[in-house]
Amino acid sequence: MSGKACDPGRIMREVFQLARYWEGILDAGLRDAEITAKQLFLLSLLERQFEGSSPASAIAEAMLTSHQNIMQMARALERRGFVTVTPDPGDRRARLITLTETHVAFWSARGEEDRHALDAIFDGIPAETWQTFQYLLEAIVPHAAQRYRERHPGN
Repeated sequence: MSGKACDPGRIMREVFQLARYWEGILDAGLRDAEITAKQLFLLSLLERQFEGSSPASAIAEAMLTSHQNIMQMARALERRGFVTVTPDPGDRRARLITLTETHVAFWSARGEEDRHALDAIFDGIPAETWQTFQYLLEAIVPHAAQRYRERHPGN
């Protein structure tokens, strides 16, 4: 780290602060759509990690939150038409959350506007810095996930 000693506390504080800044930026940018950054995270996981449909419990595990929080977000998104919440055919007690065509159409219509807003978050910082950051995240996130699983068996 360029001759500087590593300060794990500072790294943690700054990562937490960065996450809060980005969450605030996303919340403000999505206010007109009545969607929060956390709801966007849920939708993104459903689309990219779960291929459009997943039991609420699996989403809760991926988001490191409670089943109750996921259901609260899913019900709000269901009212907006972005997802359906139905009994899971494999386990009638469980709930399956599934993306809808409304979700697809909504984000397609916003595509260019949202792309510019997202790009603006990264403006002013050289692409090489973001590439290095992405490279570091690809190493750090799996490590953190492993450490989390070691301390939270069953998650």
